[in-house]
Formats: sequence, structure tokens, C-alpha cells
Amino acid sequence: MGSLRHKFLQPMRTLLKFALLFLAASAVRAQSTYYIATNGSDSNSCTTSSRCATVTHVFGLMHAGDTLIIGDGTYDQCLDHGVSLVSGSAGPPAVWTTYMAEHDWAVTFHPTGSGSPGCTATYTLRTSYTSYIVFQGIKFNAPLGFNAAISIGGDHFKFIRIGSMSATACAGNTSVGMAPGPPEVHDVLIEDSHFWGCDRYPFDVYQSFNVVLRRVVTRYDFNDTSFGPYQKSGITVYDADNVVLENCIILDSGQWANGGQGYVTLYGGLWHENHATSFSDWPGPNLERNTTLLGNVFLNIHDYICNPGTYPLDGCGINASWKISGNTTTELETNNVFWDSEAGAVYGIAGDNCNPSCGSPTLNLQHNLYGATTGTHIQRGVSEGVGANQSCNDPDLGSTGSPGCSGSFAAITFQNNLMMNNNSYGNVGFVGDYNGYYGNTSNYYNVSAGAHDKTANPGLLYLPRIEATSPLHNAGSDGTSDIGPSILYEYGCSGCMWGDTGYNTLTSTPLWPYPYESVIKQDFAAYDCPIASCSGNSPPAVRGFVQPDTVSSSAGAASCLPYGSGSAAVPTQTSCPGRLYGGSRTLTSYIWEYLGNACPSSICNYGNSQAATPSFSPGAGTYSGTQTVTLSTISSGAVICWNLSGSPATNGTTGCTTGNLYSGTITVSANQTIYAVAGGTGYTDSTVASAKYVITGSSIAPTMMAGGTVWLQGGTAWLP
Repeated sequence: MGSLRHKFLQPMRTLLKFALLFLAASAVRAQSTYYIATNGSDSNSCTTSSRCATVTHVFGLMHAGDTLIIGDGTYDQCLDHGVSLVSGSAGPPAVWTTYMAEHDWAVTFHPTGSGSPGCTATYTLRTSYTSYIVFQGIKFNAPLGFNAAISIGGDHFKFIRIGSMSATACAGNTSVGMAPGPPEVHDVLIEDSHFWGCDRYPFDVYQSFNVVLRRVVTRYDFNDTSFGPYQKSGITVYDADNVVLENCIILDSGQWANGGQGYVTLYGGLWHENHATSFSDWPGPNLERNTTLLGNVFLNIHDYICNPGTYPLDGCGINASWKISGNTTTELETNNVFWDSEAGAVYGIAGDNCNPSCGSPTLNLQHNLYGATTGTHIQRGVSEGVGANQSCNDPDLGSTGSPGCSGSFAAITFQNNLMMNNNSYGNVGFVGDYNGYYGNTSNYYNVSAGAHDKTANPGLLYLPRIEATSPLHNAGSDGTSDIGPSILYEYGCSGCMWGDTGYNTLTSTPLWPYPYESVIKQDFAAYDCPIASCSGNSPPAVRGFVQPDTVSSSAGAASCLPYGSGSAAVPTQTSCPGRLYGGSRTLTSYIWEYLGNACPSSICNYGNSQAATPSFSPGAGTYSGTQTVTLSTISSGAVICWNLSGSPATNGTTGCTTGNLYSGTITVSANQTIYAVAGGTGYTDSTVASAKYVITGSSIAPTMMAGGTVWLQGGTAWLP
């Protein structure tokens, strides 16, 4: 009987093993890479040598975890969640779908209108209801009539090396914005990206949480009268939780009187506001908790026309580089520069539209520089010319019963900050200590000096650092840190999202020269305001740090302002910072030379700057057949050395000391890891990059092994 049972069960076990093999094989799908080109055809196979033409066609082929490589050029297409975007998967482990330029910055999506392929709404890119997607190396531009260039909806996105320009008839709300929920937007990384154009907000963080903006540059160009006296700014954080800005730069922003409008209300480089404790249609967490600013620069931000009394806290387009109101629970700012605007930074609890109350936020402000404000502090309506202003402790703004201030701060830490060269006051209302004051018309208003405050000349040579010879060096509250900022290194590990280990910590990677600054300069300089009302009202695109080298150098921006001397005056910018060190004007040299001192050789050492890390196309992953890999770097004239064993190195000129000199594609037909480094004449070697390729073959070949194990390529399954 036992023998019969064995003879009966053995075939059943074999069938069960093959059934398990079939199910496992069905669950394991090799990730694929597809290609499109401006001269491709959707009748092609979408391979690197036979490219397709439209994203909508490839949409029907892609699955979670696949990669789309987009060839160089401009595409009259949209990317939309309904017809061209494929989500990744939460896993675990997470699987990301990638849309990437074959060469960073060489791909632009610029539809001619809502009838262009892939457009189902007036957005060049719309991600609603998708998740786990990477966008890399692409520019997204919005034509006239579109609402925005990029509308972010869904969760888990990485925007790496993205550029976006809006030309939305200059009445649009934003170049890049987060769509309101439900469901709420969350877990978004914006890194090494820049935004500009004709809109209300170049970047809007709205009704979302867990958002990181790392090394983002924005410039406010123009907006028409559609939004009247309401908020406009370079970056807006509006009704959002857990937001961090790391090494971002907002600069050279402003506009004219807008055709006699009488108000422009460019609130500043950064506007931060919350109008409610919750939304009935948004089941997200309580709003405006944990906003952090680390190592940012807000520079040369101005309006032309003011209208005192429009708002008790904002009036006059106050141009505060940073303003909060509402239910902010924790606000941390450290190592930031607020320099050259009508007002430095205003921190208030606005009384309008708070529901049910405005809350009691906590502020932690340390190692910041507030200076060179140009406005005038007048009563009841505007608080310009102030470095750091806690408006709820400013009697001229009405701290008792005024609609401009409701509630109070639960706790404030105000120390190790430098207030310098402010036209009115250095500090309004902040009780603090271990702060520096110099060159202000008055240092304090409605507050007394701290016992350890410093008032000697700080010997400030550069905005981003305090010199070792300064009396502020090692004079901080801990006895070892400086009073004032230190913006020398990158914050956050590259690619890290909110909550990842190291996402908000200071690294040892130098921030300067600022990454991809040549691309930013080229894009900002090429902007052309598309509507008639820009004439005489919109500042010229070629201003500030994008001025050509024929414009001489100077200290500050007295003749480099983003606005004119009259309602229709276009200024002649005859001198701007950035040329004293002897090289071309760059974003880095502009910022470092703003006080009139030549950029240090350790900062503006362009002759031996580090080459950009090579990129791989297709990227690392699992593929079902032989792959042809292309290596590239955005560093002009650099060479690439590669090998399969690790640690390739250039010889500093045109060859390699270790590895092979890259001269063409690399064929990968078996599992292997490629290591690559860029460098050569004029560069130090880049960080070594690597990409692991797993080649699975065209089919899965099962193998029966002893012990009841079924083996298949890509996975293992066991039977008892």
C-alpha cells in the first residue's frame, strides 16, 4: 500500500514543482529599457538602434521598474498619468520606473498646445495617481495657455537634474506645483534642478508632506495682474508638512510696476503660509509641521512699486525672504543668507483665515545672516529695512489685537545670527543672545541686547562664511562655532528622500562651485517673456549672475537690480559682481563676490574643478538580453576611463592610469559591473560611478535539484 501511495504521490509532487516554477517565473519579470528619439517611429521596436517616437506608444509596452531613455532634442509631447506614465511599485523592495534623458539637459518637452501628443490637460508633465517614478535630466516647458509645466500628484517621486520654464500667459499659478488632495502628495525629492519663467510661483509645495528640495535654484521673472496684490515668490511652502530646503538659491528676482498696477507684491524669495489646521477633503496629518532651511541663499530680491497698508504684515510687497504664519509646529533655520532685499526675513502669525486658530509655532533660528535691507520701517503697514523681524513683537505692526498678528510663538531660539547693514533695524522683537550686529541704522527695536552680543566690525569678506580673523569666529554659544553662516558643504546625501539616513545631515562634499551652474545660467539668460504686457514691466532675462563677461564687476548689485528706476524703465546693468577672480561670471563667483572681494581660489578653482560623474545608458538593472551601454559626462572636454574591476583613474590629460579609455559603446552580454570615472585636462577626477547589469537571457531555464528545490534564473523556490 505504501508503495502504491509513493507511486501516486511522486508524479503529483513533480507536477506541483513545475506549477510552482510557472508561478515563480510569472512573478519574475526582467526590467526592460525602451528608447525614443525625435526622428524615431512608433513602428520600430523601441530599442537603442530602432527607436520609437512617442511616449504614449511606449506607455503600452512598459511595466513597473522599466526605463525609458529619451534621445536628445525637443519633443512636442506631454507626459500624462493617464496615457504615458507607468508607476513603479512600493514593494518591498521598492521598484522605480525611470524616465531619463540620454544626456542630461539635452532633452526638452515643449508641447505647442493641448492638442500635442500625450496631452490630456494643460500640463506638460502631470503625475496624478502615479507613484515610484524617477525623472532625470529633462527640461519641461509650458507654452502659452497651459496651467503649469509640471503638476505633481501621487507619491514617491524623484526629480533629478530637472529644468522647468513656464510661459503660461503669465497668469499661471506655478511652473512646478503639487496638486491638492485627496489623495495628498507625499515623499517627493527635487534635486539639482532649476525653475524660472512667467508665473506666480516658480515652485509651489502645496498640501503635501515629506518633501525635500536639495540644490534647487529659482528666479522670479514676471506675473501679470491676474493675482493682483496676492502672494508671489520664488518658492512657496503652503499648507505642507515635513518640508526641507537644502542648499537652495533664490536670486535676482523682481519686476516693475506692471503697467501702472500700483502693486506687485513679490512677497520674497520664499513665502510660507498655512490657512487652516485641516481640510475636510484632505485626511492628511496636521498641517505645517517641521519645516527646515539648511544652507540656503536668498539674494537680490526686490520690487519696484509698494502699496503700504495692503496687508498689515505684508503691505508694500515686503519681499521678506522668509515668512511664516499659521500652525507651524517646528521651524528650524540654520546657515542661511538673507541679503539685499527690501526686508530680510519676517516671522509672523497672520490673523487672516486661521481655522480655528493660528496656533503656537516654535522657531529655532541660528547661524543666519540677515543684511543689506534697503526698505524703510514705517508704522502700521510695512516693516521693511529690518534684518530679522518677529512681527508679533513689533508694536508698529500691532501685536495686540491687530489682524496682522494672532497667537504667539511657543518658544524661540535666536542666537548665533549676524544682522548687518540693515537700513532700519537689525532685530525687531527677537529675544536672543550670542548674536552679531554691525552697520545697522539701529541694532534693536522693542528688545534688549543679549549679554554676549557682538557689535564689532565682523570683517565679513564673503556672504557664505565667517573668516578666521573675524571677532565672530568661534564666538558662538557653544564656544567653538561662529556667529553667522557657514555654507561650504552640501546638506543631505544625494538621492536621499525624507526620512532616509543622512537626508538632512551636513556632508563633506564641497558645495562650490555650485553644481550645474553653467546650465542654469544658459537657461535663465535665454528666457523670453512671451506676452505684450511684459514690455516695460518684466525685467530683462540677462540680469544679475547671467550677465555676460563684457559687463564689468562690482561690489553688490547697485546697478544690477532686477527692477528699473521708473514704471517703464529698463535699467542698463553696467556692472555686476563675479569677475574679480579673473574668470567668467558664474553663479558661484557672483555670490562669493557680492561684497566686492575676489572669489577665493579654493572656491572658484575652475581650472581644476572636479569632473561630473559619468552616467550610464541604459542604467543598472536586470535585462533579458545583451545590452549596449553608453557612458557620458556633462563636463565639456573630459575623458572617461572604465573597467570591470573597480577604481579606474585618468592620467590628468587625455588617457588613463587605470582602466580603459572610453571611445565607444560597451557590450554587456553577461552579469557584470562597469566602473567609470571622468576627468582629464582641466579637471580632477570625478567620483567613480558603477552600474551592475544582470543579463537573464531570453528565457528562464528551470533545473530540478536534489532535495526538492526548483531553481530558476532570478529566483529560488523550495518545496517541503
